[in-house]
Amino acid sequence: MKPTPVTPSISTDLFRSLLDAEYLSPAMLVYAARKDHRRLPTLLLSVMEQEGAELGTGARDELRRAHERDRDYQDLYRAIAEDAECRVLKGPRLAERYPAGLRRAVGDLDLVVPDEKALWSGLRRALREREVSRILLALHGEEGRELTVEIHWPSEDDLLDGDASAEFNTAPLPGNFGTVRPRTSLPDDDWVASLLGLAEERFQRSFEVRDILDVHVLAASAPPVDTVVEAIRGYGREPEVLELLTRANDSLGTGTLTDLAEALVEPAEAEEARRASAAHGIATDPDETDVDRRFKAGLPVQGFMLRRADDRRTLTEARRHAFSRGWLLLTPVGDYLLCGGPVVAQDDYEAALRELECLGEI
Repeated sequence: MKPTPVTPSISTDLFRSLLDAEYLSPAMLVYAARKDHRRLPTLLLSVMEQEGAELGTGARDELRRAHERDRDYQDLYRAIAEDAECRVLKGPRLAERYPAGLRRAVGDLDLVVPDEKALWSGLRRALREREVSRILLALHGEEGRELTVEIHWPSEDDLLDGDASAEFNTAPLPGNFGTVRPRTSLPDDDWVASLLGLAEERFQRSFEVRDILDVHVLAASAPPVDTVVEAIRGYGREPEVLELLTRANDSLGTGTLTDLAEALVEPAEAEEARRASAAHGIATDPDETDVDRRFKAGLPVQGFMLRRADDRRTLTEARRHAFSRGWLLLTPVGDYLLCGGPVVAQDDYEAALRELECLGEI
């Protein structure tokens, strides 16, 4: 017989502990959660409702909108999966593990695709399914071989919730653009993939209360320690996983996944030593703006959209085009000026448009 899954306990008392808000009123507890992260109150409100609190119209509507957003993402994923091989990472998968009746807000839909062909196929389907307002693009990895494309469309209440978005990645674990290289695949086990996805966030920001809650939920259905250690071996994220588990243990005070944390101490130390050694041979400047140098260094290169072409069928893969002021990226959904920073010079922009005019329709 399979063991009965353990249901993780999430309460307002847990929120008070994590937010250091033991003596705050319920209203101020919600305020503290919102200060920590814009989407954290959604989960707290659902906990309060489950504990018997009477929610007002605004709180009930926030929960309703979160439910509709999640359903929107699920519907879109199913549509994209009809046209392209893809896998959901992080948010939606983690939300499924929360106790029934609790609403973990999902910010965006993270999709992992096996290759560029699948990315463009899935993206085309998404453009047919949603009124997409923005298509953001970045290249990264060795010589810019990996692609990240992010799309945005209006949510029911953009002012309160922000717009809806989905991200397509050929490399689900991009690394730190230096000593930790991108990984283009994930473990088959969704539990381990979710843990790695959470740990990967450390390359962008510090761990937060929402991450601790996700670990707390994951701990309730953890695979055997040896299975997890073996699954993440070779991904080079052991230090980040260990830091995440240590932070969760310190915050929760319950010894969450202690055995796993202990088993990762030596692998994490070995990975830290490898990074220190590798750093001596890497001369990268994250502020470098030259696109060619960023490609050689494995740093991300952004795309500034010049024109959109949702129905273009002549391209199945993106193509780089050199011109006098740099590089254009011609893609199945539009054309971009590749740039090494957030600001594009007016002269470069105008030269790129002239080059596109010379190229004509792709």
